[in-house]
Amino acid sequence: MLNKSIRIIAILLTALATCIIVPRFSRMLFSTHSNYKDVVYSEVLNDFIISEYEYKNINGKISGITIYKDSKGNRYTREQADSLCPLNNASQLTYDGKFPDSICGKNISAKDADDAIFHMNIAGRYNELFYGLSELKDQKSYLSNKYEPKDLFRIKENGIEFIVSSTNTIDEKKSKLFNSELEQLGFTAPAITWWSPADRTDFEKIGYFVLDSKGELFRLSMNDGRPDILRLNRPDEKKILNINFSNRPEFLAIIITEDGNSYVMDRNFNYQALPLPSLRRGAFLQGNLMHLTFTTHEKEATAYYILDKNYKLIKQLTIGDKKVASLQETIGSYLFPVKISQNANYGIQFHFSNPFHFIWLNIVLALATFFIKKRNGYPINDAFAIIDIIVVLVLGIFGMAGVFAIPQRKSKQI
Repeated sequence: MLNKSIRIIAILLTALATCIIVPRFSRMLFSTHSNYKDVVYSEVLNDFIISEYEYKNINGKISGITIYKDSKGNRYTREQADSLCPLNNASQLTYDGKFPDSICGKNISAKDADDAIFHMNIAGRYNELFYGLSELKDQKSYLSNKYEPKDLFRIKENGIEFIVSSTNTIDEKKSKLFNSELEQLGFTAPAITWWSPADRTDFEKIGYFVLDSKGELFRLSMNDGRPDILRLNRPDEKKILNINFSNRPEFLAIIITEDGNSYVMDRNFNYQALPLPSLRRGAFLQGNLMHLTFTTHEKEATAYYILDKNYKLIKQLTIGDKKVASLQETIGSYLFPVKISQNANYGIQFHFSNPFHFIWLNIVLALATFFIKKRNGYPINDAFAIIDIIVVLVLGIFGMAGVFAIPQRKSKQI
């Protein structure tokens, strides 16, 4: 009985290994075309320039070229596309000697245009991997050249605690000083989470944005060893889902609230609502000297929103991403019923193919397993033989690989 149980475990482990290896071989066997597509806003046309691959079959050989077109379908060469988007192509146009003297009636230098370009990922929710222990930099830490962890803190049920890293003990005096200030401002321990700017200068100056247990927002900082704490308003008094700090002088952060609404926070901690759809799943921000482009992804569409520097919507475009299933995907829907993916915006996701595809295939494979075993003289009337059939019925081709990789004995079983 023990040996038979070990065989079943070995079958399941083989099936697991097969479900990792076989999909990789499948991707190697079937060549797929790239679905590359990029969208840039043209301040010259007041329209979008879409670049994508176009495939042609020439004498049986498939080749791809990048084409450029606007939202109306008008085509352009790469050089024309660069000139229609001068703010995003300042370096290339300068190299070609084609950077314009003015853009949209404004005198703009190539250096200013190039320096203004930035990119920023906007997460809809805060990182769930949160250690609960951070370092609070003093606003005057720039005066020291020492880069040693010093004021480590955590915010538990009894309030903030500062840890002396060299002795791993609690700094009772500093903890009491900060807790007194927090209590006067209405802070309710423990903290849900906290965020800090990635930029070192902002980090020293601002410190952390902290959510207390009631969802109220506080700015936690330290100046010359003493607490420098502010209680901040929340955007429209809504629950905050995430804070995305920028390193731009124009704004400090983009804040996402629980309803998916987004707000830009300036460096005086004032808010302005952004005219965007729900950003609970995040977005990608590209900025230049004149406008901001927010890109959001849904399952079958990608949307682009163009805002001016006053955060007013000036243009938007939605492009469907629904694709015709390739041969690889069609075969995969039968062989691989579940696909697991993970990314920052969606987390871990399970994608199920058409259940009727793999259910019918599994039934066929289970019947094939039964007849192969019977024809080759394997015992098929005991409980463990039936378990083999069930494994194939549930796990399909992966279970079948395990069953035949770890065979039964024809007479006395091992």
